[in-house]
Amino acid sequence: MNTQLSTPTNTPFTRLIGKLELVQPALQHEAQQLWAGPDAHSIYPLYLEQMHMVVRAGVSLMETAVLAAKKLPASSALKTSLIEYLHKHIEEERGHDLWLLEDYAATGHNPEHLLAKIPSCEVANMVGAQYYWILHHHPVMVMGHVAALENYHPPTGFARYLSELTGYGLDSFRAISRHEKLDLIHKVEIQALIDGLNLSPRDEVALGVSGLHTMRSGLAVLESIRQMHHEKTAIHC
Repeated sequence: MNTQLSTPTNTPFTRLIGKLELVQPALQHEAQQLWAGPDAHSIYPLYLEQMHMVVRAGVSLMETAVLAAKKLPASSALKTSLIEYLHKHIEEERGHDLWLLEDYAATGHNPEHLLAKIPSCEVANMVGAQYYWILHHHPVMVMGHVAALENYHPPTGFARYLSELTGYGLDSFRAISRHEKLDLIHKVEIQALIDGLNLSPRDEVALGVSGLHTMRSGLAVLESIRQMHHEKTAIHC
């Protein structure tokens, strides 16, 4: 008799990932294009700038979701689990923006310059939509955003690959290197939460809307990095 446990294939989490997979090939293609040319050395600092702009919003975004979740009625089936998860994940994510600043400094760039920059429209679109949905629909929507970011984490060895590609030392890729391991754990935790939240069909639709928006706006962020590099190169020609 086969005693091996089977992995559920039709759960709220797998249904969410099935939706995100519709956009993932385009996102992967754009990421490959970003690093395919001869200018990876000059593109990487631009990449760090945009990633920092996304990541530095993560804790405050989840804190906003906690405040909104606390206002849910006591009868809400997901209130307690959502708040408990967000409190835990906030502490797990706290300070990750500083890792990116350290990596930026290791490339020879000034973190103060990065912090003084106005965040790009693409990043504001990605993160700003989440604030709107949290405050004006339901705080559970933040989990679509979190799932999209955590599920498509850097593959093992990506930091070393980029180091060799760009010519920067490994001390410029500590954020990526850490996330190669951390996000594997976070992905399992997110799956457990989403599958245990007792989501209604309407909640599942909301998660899909949120996650797909993050995937599409992530694609726009990567495209904007290439455009920024093109404009910067043109100025110096």
